[in-house]
Amino acid sequence: MVFVSVARHVAPVSLEQLTEIARATWRIQAKWRLTGELRFDGQLFHQTIEGEADIVTELAAEILADPNYADITIQRYEAIDQRLFTEFHLSGFEDVVTPCDLAVQDEDTNLVRVDFAAGRGRSGSFRAL
Repeated sequence: MVFVSVARHVAPVSLEQLTEIARATWRIQAKWRLTGELRFDGQLFHQTIEGEADIVTELAAEILADPNYADITIQRYEAIDQRLFTEFHLSGFEDVVTPCDLAVQDEDTNLVRVDFAAGRGRSGSFRAL
């Protein structure tokens, strides 16, 4: 199952909020072995979640009900035969989140590798090992 959405945060996003969003995303993706992407372009969050149908459906419902976001547009929500992503990627968080911010021990998951590509338009990716 894949869920693709675009949402606007209802208030300006602080650096602390971006860090917490990245950490929460990391925990959820690692716990449920989801793939996809979360991009923040300074105004909008673009998210793709790929995984088991029941988990993706539950997360989509939580996203749609979250009072912190407005103007949510669902761009795609359907069953898929094959995932497009092999890992989960963060993009647009490089100014506030470092690999050390995300590489914390989580009781519900195994160790997690965190990679950040260097250069312009850096992004981070992680996968449960």
